[in-house]
Amino acid sequence: MSDRLRFAGRLRKLQSRDAALLEGFFLSLDAETRQSRFHGAVNDGFLRRHAAMLIGEAVVYGLFLDDALVGVGELVLPTDRATGKAEAAFVVLPSARRRGIAGRLLNAVLRSAANRRCRSLMIISLRDNWAMRKLAARTAARLSIAFDVLEAEIAVPAPTALSFFRETMADMSDTMVSLATDRVEESVRRTVSPA
Repeated sequence: MSDRLRFAGRLRKLQSRDAALLEGFFLSLDAETRQSRFHGAVNDGFLRRHAAMLIGEAVVYGLFLDDALVGVGELVLPTDRATGKAEAAFVVLPSARRRGIAGRLLNAVLRSAANRRCRSLMIISLRDNWAMRKLAARTAARLSIAFDVLEAEIAVPAPTALSFFRETMADMSDTMVSLATDRVEESVRRTVSPA
């Protein structure tokens, strides 16, 4: 696979303005992908509630190819800060797999977890989710299997000045792109339908 294809796309943190986009992404998942990501069959109502919860309570990254959201990484921060144990989940559309997307999402989630002083990251998946097992193995995760569930616990490194800088710069870049896009859209609207 060429590096151009493997590392194509734009990774950015999703914000409240992306709520409908995230919901649409989850609703577009086929039955097999839903089963794999959510450990069972889930209906559209569940997916809508999950998307709304994420936007309000989690750090969510999206990877875009040709302006289409094709992968999502979720970081749910610990409710008990004393444990320092956060939870992460990932899903990539079948048509976009095997391009390194899950790895890029994992790196972004790990950096965010470190910057929020989490000590470990839990990834829970179905036992036969080989892509997730491979992803977890790349991080030297501690794996445990019980029945049909695989739990991977990844030690999160301590934050550094560089990790804070990288997240801040990525967020600033996203803001600048968003502002520029908004201005172009407004200019086009004024041109197409003058007052």
